[in-house]
Amino acid sequence: MRHLNVAKVSLQMPSPLTGEGKLYLWPADWADAPSMILQLETAQVSYEVLELARCMAVNVDDACIVSLLDRLRHAHTEAQLESTKVLLMPGQTQPGLMDIPRAESLKSYIAQARARWLMDLLNNDRLDTHFQAIVDAQDTTKVYAHEALMRGHDGEGGLIPPFRMITAARDAKLMGVLDTLSISRAFRAAKERSLSTRIFLNVTPSTITRDSFTAHKIGRECRAHGVEPERVVLELIESESILDMAATVERLDTFRAAGFSVALDDVGAGFSNLNLLHQLRPDVVKLDMDLTRDIHADSYKAVVATKILELAAHLEIATVVEGVEAVEELEWFRERGVTFAQGYLIGKPAAQPLTRGPSL
Repeated sequence: MRHLNVAKVSLQMPSPLTGEGKLYLWPADWADAPSMILQLETAQVSYEVLELARCMAVNVDDACIVSLLDRLRHAHTEAQLESTKVLLMPGQTQPGLMDIPRAESLKSYIAQARARWLMDLLNNDRLDTHFQAIVDAQDTTKVYAHEALMRGHDGEGGLIPPFRMITAARDAKLMGVLDTLSISRAFRAAKERSLSTRIFLNVTPSTITRDSFTAHKIGRECRAHGVEPERVVLELIESESILDMAATVERLDTFRAAGFSVALDDVGAGFSNLNLLHQLRPDVVKLDMDLTRDIHADSYKAVVATKILELAAHLEIATVVEGVEAVEELEWFRERGVTFAQGYLIGKPAAQPLTRGPSL
């Protein structure tokens, strides 16, 4: 594992585990209180029922809070967890009017508690970057760009799969933090490993419109590591829907004006991302790897991929075929004019970027 000497990053959010305190629970329906009290009794924690306030005040500490929250999670429905509000107060402090806005759903709070390992990983700088080459489809020895892929490490140095970090971050409402930190680490890794190609950075739609994610801030971040915005491609991944299309388009336009490019990931996986072509107007589209698999032997996939390539060519959008694992797949896309290729046939993600692709 690489040990990187940088300052710890504040997540700017309270940890659900902060020593001894009182956990206040407000069920939206007081009829749910008996089942919650049963779980408190079973967990053998000290608590008080505040009838007038329609809440329960539970004495908790680091040793019991996770197991208690787990009991509540298993004993109640999603709707009950979502409607019940929770607030942790330090020591014996009682909540005042200024504290009430901090109350959140029990569901969200449980997700944060279960994601304690992720917060620990981020605060202790155990996030690193691997790079996967994107090459010229006609001359695969020419490396056009690298996709930056985050990799996490546990306390013993073992790798943590990206999907586990993403799932935990999404449930705990930490996707913006994870996206921002992974991008910062990618710039740092690019500088350390003397990367000179373009860099594709995965970004979720909700992060794009965050106040902390602006062209000015990301531009300043990349330049601080010797990366010009013209080398950066923001790859919009479809792990979540775009809730505010107008705000997303406006923000992406500011990034383009600052020199960044925009790519749309997983095109061909469904109608929704095809519909995004005219809304987002990306500079690059990446064809979904499920579409790539055995395309030379699947006439249905072939029709879909052909139409996407024709559409992209007509709109002057560069194309990347993802997930290429067989020479036959690469040849099929070559014959139909795909611009770039990416996949295990070219090279697997690695800490050290590929400087020259294989001759295929």
